[in-house]
Amino acid sequence: MKKRVLYRYNRHTLSYEQIKKNWLQQLGQMTMILSATAIYGWGLWSFAAPQTLRDYVAEKQLITAKIEETNQKLDLMGAALVDLKERDQNLYSPTLDLNQIDDSEWEYGVGGSIKQPELQQLQDGAALVEMAEKMQKIRHQMSMVAASQDKLLTKTSKAEKRMRAIPAIRPLLRLERPLHLSSGFGMRRNPFNKSVWQMHPGIDLGAPMGAPIFATGDGTVVRVEHKRSGYGFNVVIDHGYGYKTLYGHMCLIDAKVGEKVQRGEIIGYVGSTGYSTSPHVHYEVFINNKRVDPKPYIADMTTEQIKTIAKSVDPEVSFSYKRRRSRR
Repeated sequence: MKKRVLYRYNRHTLSYEQIKKNWLQQLGQMTMILSATAIYGWGLWSFAAPQTLRDYVAEKQLITAKIEETNQKLDLMGAALVDLKERDQNLYSPTLDLNQIDDSEWEYGVGGSIKQPELQQLQDGAALVEMAEKMQKIRHQMSMVAASQDKLLTKTSKAEKRMRAIPAIRPLLRLERPLHLSSGFGMRRNPFNKSVWQMHPGIDLGAPMGAPIFATGDGTVVRVEHKRSGYGFNVVIDHGYGYKTLYGHMCLIDAKVGEKVQRGEIIGYVGSTGYSTSPHVHYEVFINNKRVDPKPYIADMTTEQIKTIAKSVDPEVSFSYKRRRSRR
C-alpha cells in the first residue's frame, strides 16, 4: 500500500506543493490519537459496561489482594514458629533435659497436599490451595510447639519448686564476723574443754541476742525442741529432695511442727540456750540424713537482699529483735 501524500495550493507560486511533517508534529498527532482512544475506552467502560461486570472486576482485585496479604501473614506466623522451635531445641530442652521436637515430623508430618477440587476449579484456585496448605502446616506446627511448651512449663514448675526448697541463703540478716572466720564444719576444740577435739557438724553464726532467724529454703517444720542442753531451743525443717536444715540455740521459736514455711520466713530468734557460750545460731545442713558443710549452701548476699526475700513472703514482716519465751 502506497504512502498517502498530501499537497496544498500556494497562491504566490500558483502551484501545488507537497506537505511535509516534522517528527514533533507526528508525535503530537499520535498523542492526540492515543488520548482520544483512552477517553473513548473509559467512557465505553463507564457508561456501556454493566455495573455487575465492574463490581466483579473490583471484587476480583480485592480477593487477589486479600489472598496475597493472608499468605504474607501466614509466612510471618511460620517464621515465628520456627523461631520458637529453635529456642526450644537450642536452649529450653537441653537445659531441662527434655526431648526435642523431631525435625522430620515438623516438616513432613502434615500428611500430603490439600486435595480440594472445588478450590482448584476456581480462577484463584492455585493461590487458595497454597494458602490452605500453609494453614494446615501452621496448625500442625503450632500443636507441636504447644505440646513442647506444656512439657517445658511442667518441668520448669518442678525445677522452680526444687530450687526454692534447696537451702540457699544465710539464716541471719547480717553476721558479726565473716563466714570464713565463723566456727565451721569439721574438727575443733570443745568450747568448754579446750583439751578435747571433737567433730562440729555445722557452723556457728554469731548474732545479737533476739535477732530474727530465717528459713533458708521452702519446707515443712518436722521438729521443735525446747531443751536445756545440746542444741537448746531448736527447729528442724524438711525441705524435701533429701534436704533438711537445723537451727539451734534459739531464745524464741516461732514455728510449729507440721507448719509449711518459705525461704525468708522467720522461724525464731537468736539465743544462747542449750550447750552454748554466747548468742549465736548453730546451723546444719543434711543431705539424705547425712550432715554436710553448710558453707556451700550459704549465698553471699547483702542484708537488703535477704530483707527483700523476707518481704516477698510477708510484706509486713518486722526485723526487730525479740527476747521472750518461745511459742509452744
